[in-house]
Order: sequence, then structure tokens, then C-alpha cells
Amino acid sequence: ESVIDGNMTITSDNVTVDGIELTNFRYNGIFMQALNNVTITNSLFTSPDTGTSAAGAIIIQPVIDQAGTVTVDGVNITNNKFDIPAANSSTTGIRFTMHKTYGGNDYFINYDNVNIADNEFVTPYRSIWSATPTAYFHINNLDITANNFHDSGTALNLGNMDATSSITGNNFENLSSAMVVHFREVGAQISGNQFNNVSGSGIYFFDDTWFPTTSEGASVTGNTFTNVGRHIYSASDLVDTTAMIAENGFDKMVFASSSDNIFGTIQSAVDGATAGDTVTVSDGTYVENVTIDKALSLVSENGYTTTTIQGDGAGSELATIVIGADDVQLGDLGKGFTIIGLNGNGAVEKAAVYLDGAMDNINIIGNDIVANGDYGLLSLYGAAVTNTTIDSNIFSGKTFEGENPGGAGFSEQFNVGNNVPRQLVAFNGGAGSSNDNIVFTSNQITGVAGGLNDSNAEQGNTLVTIDAINSTVTGNTFAGTTARYGAALRVRGAGDATITGNTFDSSNMGVNNAQI
Repeated sequence: ESVIDGNMTITSDNVTVDGIELTNFRYNGIFMQALNNVTITNSLFTSPDTGTSAAGAIIIQPVIDQAGTVTVDGVNITNNKFDIPAANSSTTGIRFTMHKTYGGNDYFINYDNVNIADNEFVTPYRSIWSATPTAYFHINNLDITANNFHDSGTALNLGNMDATSSITGNNFENLSSAMVVHFREVGAQISGNQFNNVSGSGIYFFDDTWFPTTSEGASVTGNTFTNVGRHIYSASDLVDTTAMIAENGFDKMVFASSSDNIFGTIQSAVDGATAGDTVTVSDGTYVENVTIDKALSLVSENGYTTTTIQGDGAGSELATIVIGADDVQLGDLGKGFTIIGLNGNGAVEKAAVYLDGAMDNINIIGNDIVANGDYGLLSLYGAAVTNTTIDSNIFSGKTFEGENPGGAGFSEQFNVGNNVPRQLVAFNGGAGSSNDNIVFTSNQITGVAGGLNDSNAEQGNTLVTIDAINSTVTGNTFAGTTARYGAALRVRGAGDATITGNTFDSSNMGVNNAQI
């Protein structure tokens, strides 16, 4: 293996570069100006970890001596490793140049019969990239096969490929995006690839303002998608995904009703939805926090027994589900979720579901809302929540950590690291609350908001508080656990409170507790 400290330029046809180590390149590693039959194989490309970014390890840019059309035919890039340090954040592995100007005129490039196979790419920016705009080049019979793209930015960003092009048998892992592609003809193949831990898109079909797109004609079969944000996505809804659902493997699927895109996380589907959509979630466990910032319905296919949203405590979110818009529905009868909450640090309170601000027309139906050391359902104190229905949910879990609640009363409630029990459900605001028309019906309250502290004394909080000008509390079963002076239900407000037809089970309450 020869070590080249710097750059290399290929100007002749019929050249093979075999077994070199190319390092310390600044603008480009290999500058390929030849037109025909170039092979680059068994080589290592790396650049210094200095934060100085180069255009690419291999730049394919033919020399032009006249205006018109130029064809690059026969490029083989195989069994190489592209290892670009993360500090060099805009260095590409392989780059197809778009066009140049000769004598004041643009010329057009055909890239024909390009084989990129069995390479390893660790590139913080893009692994393989055809620059834009695509009005000045075609890529024909491009074969990207059996490569390993990992721990990188975007693996493939390629446009204007023809029907004979294929992307097959590659591994895409730990990426920000796997492929952003455009095909100008029907018939290209994307098959047998594995997509794992891709935060953005697995396959993103992009539209092209220069050529009519036919991305809907790409054959997408036999791929597997695991922990991918957006499995198959098109901003312009170019893709009919109906057949793709059956012909590929997805660990989880989420759909927004206004598009054909296949999402892999709930948040990506919410982000991709339009106001008024229904976002439908397939069975599975989704470890993520979801912020709903537009009017929509979020439902599961088969209910809370098969669909779980497990909050991720690593972020700064205040809840597993944060609702921050009017006209939101979370769950439905037979279409709800098990929602496992977050636990704050004591000084910052968190929840399973948090109503973040003043809002109107919120419906939370058919879920199992699980407190996980903090609140189950919480509204922002002092922000008016109006015309809101909480129906047919289970409120379970525990509002403190461990076997025993902390503190004696609430003097330590906002100290960092305290374990004072929170309420299970809280529409807060006190007797002067501006919340209005809160309907709380047919819910089961089974969670724990109290017990014996480490001194064997009762310590607890109220299970459900509804502070509102007008409220209705009917048909609920209060069978939770609390102690000390906490109540099963506390209702305060300036208007009317209708409390009828509820069942109160005292078997898990302390000796000093009230029911209402």
C-alpha cells in the first residue's frame, strides 16, 4: 500500500488505482478528469482532523475542451474505505460535478455505467453526492451495491438517475439521513437494503424543478427499516406507498392522513402532518417524546394494550406528550395509547401528558396514562384550558419514585432532588382559575399519589384536581392510593361543578383522607 500525503489527479483513460492510502488532502483527494474506464479500489481515504473541510475524497469532474455534451463512461469504485473525521463537516466521500461553462456556454454531462460497491463510508457530511441543479447532467446505469454507510451525515444525495440505476444490498446505520434521491425514469431499483438508527429519512424522494419526476415508478422492495424517523418520504407526495408497505419490513409505522409517507416515529409524522390530519400509529413501543403543535388527532390502530409511548427522559421536554395547540385529540375509544411519563428533578415538574399553555377543545380519550415519578396529566398553572374532555382513560402509575414518598407535607416540593408525591391529574389554578368547561368522565383512577414516608408517617397528595369555572365529573371510578390529607377528588372554581355517578373506593386511602 502506497501512502500519498496530499492529492492525486487522473487525466488519462483506462487507469486503475489500487491499494493507496490518501491522506491530508485539502480540496480533493482524487480529482478524476478522465472520461473512460477508471477503477479505484482497495484504498483508504482520510483527511486531517483539523476542521478544514475538503470538497471530497473523490471528485468526478471531466475536462471539457468544447461546449456541448460530455460522457463519462465506466467508473468503478470498489472495496475502499472513506474515513473522514467529524471535524471536517462538509467533506464528501464521492462527488459527481454538475456542470461547467466553456466559452460562455454550459455543457451537459452523462455519467454512464458507474459501479460503487463494497466500500465503507464514515463521512460527516455526504457519502455520495451529485451536486445540483440537475439540469446539466444525467446518471445512467448507476449501481450502488453492498456498501456500508455508518456513523455519518447523509449517505446518498443523488439526482436524475435513469431506469437502469439500482441501490441494492447496502447497510445504512447511525445516520442523519440515508438517501435523498430523484429518478427521471420509471424502473429503478431500491432493494435489499438495511436501514438502522436513521434519525431523518430512510428513503426521501425529492422533486426536481428541471425535469419531470417519476420517482413514483421506483421499485422499493425487500428493504428493512429499524428505528428510522421517516421510512419512505416525499415532500411532494410523489410516491404511492401502498405496495411498499407489504414489500418491505418496518419495525413501526405511523401515518398522517393527508399524505402517503411512511413514518417511523410519531414526532416525524406529527411534523409532517397538516392541520386537521389524523396521525395513526401502528402497534409497538415508541421511545420518544412528542410535541403536538397543530390541530390534529393522534390515535393508535389497536388501542393502549398494543401501543405504548415511553417517554425519553434524556431531553428537556416537560412530558412524554406535550400538547401546545387548540383542537387536539389524543386517543379515542379503542384507539388510545399507554403513555409512560417523565420524572422531573423536583424543582422542575414533568408529566406523562402536559397541556402547555392556554388552549381550547382538547380531547384525551381511551388512554392508559402512567405517572412515572411525577404527574400523570398536568396543565400549565394560570393558563386557561377551555372546552376540554378527559374521557375513558386509566390514570395509573406512581407520582413519586420508589416504595416510599419523600417529605412530610409540601415544604420541600420544589427542592432539587425531592421525592414529594405529585398529583395524578391536575388542572391547576385554584378557586380563581380561568379554566372553563372541563369534562372528566368515565375514567379509572388507579394510580398512587401517597403512602408512608421513610419515617413511617403518612405522606400523600390529591389524586385528581380540577380547578375550573365550570366542570363536570361523572361516571368515574376513584380507586387510587394516597395518604395524609390528600383527597381522591378536589374541585374548585367560580361556576358550577356537576359531580354525579362516580364510584369511590376507600380501600387504598389513608385514615385521614377525604374522597371529595
